[in-house]
Amino acid sequence: MGLSSKTLDVSFDDQEDFEHEYRTNISNGGIFVATSQILDVRDRVTIELKLRFVRKGLNLKGEVVHVVGEELAATGATPGVAVQFEALPAEIRMVFEPVLAAIAAQPKPAPRQKPKKTAPSPDPDHDDRRAAPRSRARVRARVHCPGCEIIEGRTRNLSITGLLVSIGNASPIDIGEPVRVTITNPETGVEREILGKVARHVKGEGGVIRAIGVQFYVRDAERAEVEQFLRDLRATEHTRHLGGIQGEISELGLANLVQTLGLAAREGTLDVMRGAEEGYMAFEGGCLRAASLGGARGVKALARMLTWTEGRFEFHARVDPSLPPGDLTPLEGALLEAMRLMDESADVDRSNFPPDALLDVDAAARQAGGECSKLEDSVLDLAVTGMNVQRILDIVPETDDEIYLAMWNLSERGLVSIRRA
Repeated sequence: MGLSSKTLDVSFDDQEDFEHEYRTNISNGGIFVATSQILDVRDRVTIELKLRFVRKGLNLKGEVVHVVGEELAATGATPGVAVQFEALPAEIRMVFEPVLAAIAAQPKPAPRQKPKKTAPSPDPDHDDRRAAPRSRARVRARVHCPGCEIIEGRTRNLSITGLLVSIGNASPIDIGEPVRVTITNPETGVEREILGKVARHVKGEGGVIRAIGVQFYVRDAERAEVEQFLRDLRATEHTRHLGGIQGEISELGLANLVQTLGLAAREGTLDVMRGAEEGYMAFEGGCLRAASLGGARGVKALARMLTWTEGRFEFHARVDPSLPPGDLTPLEGALLEAMRLMDESADVDRSNFPPDALLDVDAAARQAGGECSKLEDSVLDLAVTGMNVQRILDIVPETDDEIYLAMWNLSERGLVSIRRA
C-alpha cells in the first residue's frame, strides 16, 4: 500500500514555536512537513514529534493529503507534504493536554526578540465584533429562501455561528430573510442543512453584492451534531490548506503566478482576493479547467483578474472538490486569449458607463428604433429589470468590450440614457 512505513521527523527546539504549531495546525488535525522524501497522496506515514526543549516525543499516524513538489519552489513554496492525522482533533487534544500542562508548569524562559512582521492586508471578511472565530473555508453551499432564487455558492469563511458565501450571478437575498443553508463536506460528501437568516451584504465594484453573510439558528436538540459537523468541516479545510502558497499579488504579478503555478503543478486551485472581490482559477494537466470572478466565467473572468496589480492569493496543489467541472483549455492558449481581451478592453471608452450607472430604456424608442442585435437585446432586457452596468457586464457572456460597444450604440440611437447612481 505505497510507502506505509515512512516516518517523518518533526523537531521543535523552542517551546513557543511548538505551541504556535499546535494551536494553528496540530490541534486542527494536520501538519505540514517540509521534506525531500518522495511521497504520494494517500501514503500512510508516522509523524514523530520531537519536543527537544522538554525531551519528549510523540507519534501520530496519518495520511498524506497533498504534496508540494520541488517544481513549485521557484514560487516561494516549501517542498513537503500535508498530512491529515487518523485521530480526530478532539482525540489529539486529549493526547496533548498532559504535555501542555507539563510545559505550562515549567519556568518560562526569557522571551526571544523576534523581528517585526509586516501587517497583513486588511481582510474584508473580518469583523472584531464576532464572538466566534471564523476561518477561511471554500466549500459548496446552497442557500434557499422561500420565494427567492436558490443560491449555489462557495463559502469564503465559516464558524460555528455562521458563514460568508459568494453568490455569483444569483440575486441577493434581503437582510433579515430566513434561509436554509445546505453545506457539503468536500472530503466525505456529507451534507448538512442549517437554518439561519441573512445578516449582511458584502458589496464589490459598482455596488454589486458579491457575498452574503448568514447567521445560523440551531435548535437545541441538534446543536451538538451541527457543531461537530462544522468542526469536522473546518478541520478538513484547514488540512487542505496546509502547505499552500499564499502572498501578495504585487510581489510576483498575477500573470506570472498563473503561468508558473498552472504549468508546474499537476493540478491546483488559485484563489485571488481584492477588497470584496474574490475569484478563482482551477488548473489540471497544464490546462485551465475553470475560472470565476463575480458573475464572469472562463477566459472572460481570467482576463478581468489579470488586470489586478494588488490583492492576495492562495494556491493549493489540487483542484477544489467544490468547483464545478469544466472544459479543459490549454493554459497558454487561455492566457493569450485573456491578454487579447485585455488589450481590446483598454481601447474602449468606459467613462460614460461607470459600473454603478443605470441604463434607462426608452420603451417607445425601442419599439420604433428598428432591429437590434442579439447582444443589444440582452443588454436592454437586463437594463429594464434595473440592473446597473456592472451587473450587466457580469451576466452577459460576451466580452466586456463587446458589451460596452453595444451600450454605446444603444445610447447613440436614443434607446437608453445613462443615469448616474
